[in-house]
Amino acid sequence: NRSSDLLTLFKDELKFFNLYNIDFTFNDLKRVKRELVKQHHPDQFNDLNEKEMHRDLYEKTIKYYKTIVDAKKF
Repeated sequence: NRSSDLLTLFKDELKFFNLYNIDFTFNDLKRVKRELVKQHHPDQFNDLNEKEMHRDLYEKTIKYYKTIVDAKKF
């Protein structure tokens, strides 16, 4: 089953987007990615430690999104 394969292969990524163990659409994934990108965009923080932490989360958001999209072939 393709869905269970995705859950197994991309467990961490799907948990990151809070989409683990649910049937999600491309629009669901896009919506969550958009929210996380806004939330973690490093330019909105002044403190260097905070900026760096959010930069890491921002980059992880982009990377995980691309990984899931490429695998699911939306």
